[in-house]
Amino acid sequence: MFPYRKVHMVGIGGAGMSALAEVLLANGVTVAGSDLEASSFTERLRRKGATVFVGHDPAHLTEAEAIIVSSAIALDNPEVVEARRRGLPVLHRADALALLLRGKTSIAVAGTHGKSTTTAMIGHILAQLGYDPTVLVGAEVLDFDGNCRVGGSDWFVVEADESDGSFLKLSPTHIVVTNIELDHPDHYADEEAVFAAFTAFAQRLSGEGLLVVNADCPRASRLPFCLSRPVWWMSFGVQKEADYCAHSLRQREGRWQFALRRRAKELGEVRLKLFGKHNVANALAALCTCLELTGAPFFAVAEALGQFQGLRRRFEIVGQVRGITVVSDYAHHPTEIAVTLQAARQAFQGRLWVVFQPHRYSRTQRLWKAFGEAFQEADGVWVTEIYAASEPPIAGITGALIADAIKERHPEKPVKFSADWDEILSEVRQIARQGDAILLVGAGDLYKVAPKLLTALSNVAGSQATGDEGVRR
Repeated sequence: MFPYRKVHMVGIGGAGMSALAEVLLANGVTVAGSDLEASSFTERLRRKGATVFVGHDPAHLTEAEAIIVSSAIALDNPEVVEARRRGLPVLHRADALALLLRGKTSIAVAGTHGKSTTTAMIGHILAQLGYDPTVLVGAEVLDFDGNCRVGGSDWFVVEADESDGSFLKLSPTHIVVTNIELDHPDHYADEEAVFAAFTAFAQRLSGEGLLVVNADCPRASRLPFCLSRPVWWMSFGVQKEADYCAHSLRQREGRWQFALRRRAKELGEVRLKLFGKHNVANALAALCTCLELTGAPFFAVAEALGQFQGLRRRFEIVGQVRGITVVSDYAHHPTEIAVTLQAARQAFQGRLWVVFQPHRYSRTQRLWKAFGEAFQEADGVWVTEIYAASEPPIAGITGALIADAIKERHPEKPVKFSADWDEILSEVRQIARQGDAILLVGAGDLYKVAPKLLTALSNVAGSQATGDEGVRR
């Protein structure tokens, strides 16, 4: 049982915080919280019974026994300062999650890429199998109509966030690692530092727990051999032989299908509703986890996975106008962008126009050259200014750095940097024509312009919509 009956959550509107808040509410905890602005997450929490304040003020801490903060909250936040003055416990979100998981059968999914989708897949499969799990995801899941699922059993499936090392506060029953790559350079100095953190996380696996790793990822596949004790572990892979191996991959109307083999035994066919070959790896992680932990028949697990609809802002088709498709995607790391554009190239016959909003100054500073390599499949790219995500600016680091890197790598492509979203939308709507796709890419707030873009596309006169103007540099 969660030890505090009344909590105040600072940054309650964040994806991870709002999911935690909803689960606490369902467990009988009185929840209040604050954020800088209202959102769909905060409105949902209000409907569920939370008290939500817009803005931060010490007066908001009325009857709280403890406060919970996200990583985005500074120590000098007035509500945090007031809580410390009163002697209230100040818990990081991961601290609160660890308390919630105590005594539960928990599956924690970690990884640089794919952890949200894999978490949701596992939760969806377990729900369809009748395990009635509680699931906390850092994104909105179409199958859950939100970023969490409140279940009635002791099974919990949670997304474990490595970005600031806070996943080391968790002690899960089972762990899934999708992949390991350098990201969050504000916290990790290099790739070995990232690997060390994941190794420490895997060490926190319970004694009888299962560790699931990606055989196709050199770092993730090393994990079982770097622990201080033997563990029960299984691997999954597409490119390399693994305990669970996908083969005979093919597409049908852009969606992926494959045959699954467990060691030497053929299990059967898997059909996904999702675009993108990278989702085959996510599916393998979910299949391996659920088949090993439940012992359910393959056909039941595969059927459940085949019904999974996906996540918002993960190759989400937000609309079509005049034969032009608008897609929103959360990709914000070079690897993620590359696989997203590969998926788009496979899904659409026309040209691909990309509007990219870089996320965080520190990531841009460290990875700008790699971003230049990520847009090979795009026919044209607009780069906006950086979404800060609470970081202070870094001198000389702007979205133009990435635009220049793309131009240098792909001088044949039209590429433009602009901090003016209206200018970008105007140019995109003029150049796109029937059969093309426009991708809004990034982890910031670029997705909010999708309705405006769809309206703009619908208002283009036929004589303007030839698509031959090109990007004005």
